[in-house]
Amino acid sequence: TPIVNNGTTITAINKDFEGIEFELNKDIIRPQSFDKLNHAADIIKTLDANSKFAVIGATDARGSAEYNLKLSQKRANAVMKYLTGKGVNPSMLTAEGHGKADLLYPECDPATKCTEDKNEANRRVYFQQK
Repeated sequence: TPIVNNGTTITAINKDFEGIEFELNKDIIRPQSFDKLNHAADIIKTLDANSKFAVIGATDARGSAEYNLKLSQKRANAVMKYLTGKGVNPSMLTAEGHGKADLLYPECDPATKCTEDKNEANRRVYFQQK
């Protein structure tokens, strides 16, 4: 039986999404992130197939808004493609790029105002129920 979608499930998936690494300025997922994404895929596959989720990409404040919007969309697409490649039903997922309009640490605009760990945290992909 499918697991009921609830905040706990979303939190568990987002924990796997934490720290997903990409090549600098690219949408290539680094191999050290595969185990986390595999675990997230396993959780998502237990959910009701009628559920809808967004894979959201965000960037740090470096670079233009236009560039970051494209990059974050490509990264969200890459994660969605990875998950569907692991058997997640594609109709459950959409990919959204939020660029630098979705900073985890808004005080890091410009990026020079923050330490690199906070800028790195702004470069993320996360999961949200639709």
